[in-house]
Amino acid sequence: MVTIQEIQERHDSLIDIERSPNELHQLFLDMAVLVQSQGKQLNDRELRDERIRMSAVGPAVPVCKEAPEEYRKSTFIAFMILIIFILIIVQSPK
Repeated sequence: MVTIQEIQERHDSLIDIERSPNELHQLFLDMAVLVQSQGKQLNDRELRDERIRMSAVGPAVPVCKEAPEEYRKSTFIAFMILIIFILIIVQSPK
């Protein structure tokens, strides 16, 4: 009876291991969709900034130049935190 239970536990572990790459793949697909949508938002923001510069608004131009850089930096940091979180989940013992 103990042997059957051990075999069942190993089988369950193998199923968990098999499921992990699929879940990771789905997370990366979801991340790709998010990155693509954020890229569109970033492009929209850059286009809006260019229109502001062309309209000669003056004082608003320096603030608008800093916004895309800060947005990229915060997006990169969020992406790296998500990758670390995913790696921790994948590496955690079941």
